[in-house]
Amino acid sequence: MADVTIYDVAKKAGVSPATVSRVFNNSTLVSKRTRQRVLMIAQEMGYAGGPSQGTEEAKTVAVFVSSVINPTLGQMVKGVQSVLREHGYSMIVFDSDGGVSEEIKFLNQLNKYNVSGLVISTPHVSSEYIMAVRQLGIPYVLAYGYSTEPDVPCVYINNLEASFSVVQELFALGHERLAVISGPEGDLTISRERLQGVRLAYMAAQQEFDESIVIEGDYSVESGYQAAATILDRWDTRPTAVYAFSDLMAIGAMQAFQERGIRVPEEISVCGFDGIELASLVTPRLSTLAQPSFQVGQESASILVHQMEGQEITDLKRELPYELVMRQSVLNLNISKKTAEGGI
Repeated sequence: MADVTIYDVAKKAGVSPATVSRVFNNSTLVSKRTRQRVLMIAQEMGYAGGPSQGTEEAKTVAVFVSSVINPTLGQMVKGVQSVLREHGYSMIVFDSDGGVSEEIKFLNQLNKYNVSGLVISTPHVSSEYIMAVRQLGIPYVLAYGYSTEPDVPCVYINNLEASFSVVQELFALGHERLAVISGPEGDLTISRERLQGVRLAYMAAQQEFDESIVIEGDYSVESGYQAAATILDRWDTRPTAVYAFSDLMAIGAMQAFQERGIRVPEEISVCGFDGIELASLVTPRLSTLAQPSFQVGQESASILVHQMEGQEITDLKRELPYELVMRQSVLNLNISKKTAEGGI
């Protein structure tokens, strides 16, 4: 008869292998009721577990992202890794390619990796999603996402406020006709919050917001390029500025404009969001709302490590600062108008 394993005990107890490991390592992250149940089932099954029998506490963290080639998420992952290394944890990264079905499938299979914690960066956060994560029985943190549920750890920026500031600045520079390249419709968090910020900026400026100015993208260069092509081919009146919800989409839009002979910013301005390194290297240099991606990863990992090691955490919700960086890709129409009128 094969020896009883930690996975056999976990399956019968209805918990993760990591939880069983915690029980035999006297971790404070397991409730008394769960501990008693696992010990009873282990005894019934004849499992001789414990640290001396090779059931050491798992030291692996899973990092869950929608696209590993996205520079913003890449920096976040590096931030997570920098903290995990200091505490002796290894890391595995799963790329869902933005598909919620792939994410759920991964969550259902996560137990076989025997991970002790999870960093999640997904656009699909919902009550049902959080419930599925909780059922794993391991500590977790939302990176970039936000949940109103008080016990859900989150590291984020205020996307609504940040997006509001972008549009407010474009209005202040004399741009009255805007186009917005949003994230995908399925993005229930970041894109939705940034779009709400746009709407509020219009309301604050006492301007009517027309939903038709919004073109859906998916945060990639290609989707930004296609959105810009749509603006040029189908819109009767060209906007004076384009605001994209990612730098990659903004760069794609600039490429499309430049290929059509449309000068940026002389004929159309472009502003992105994220503050990736490439934004300062393209020509013209891209204006952007810069968020601290590396720090998001560091803070997320810090919260997770504290949870995994049973330490008290007083600030489960950590809002980080952002910075609006205006560069050459956005033209001040107020100055241009005065110059044309001979005012200066």
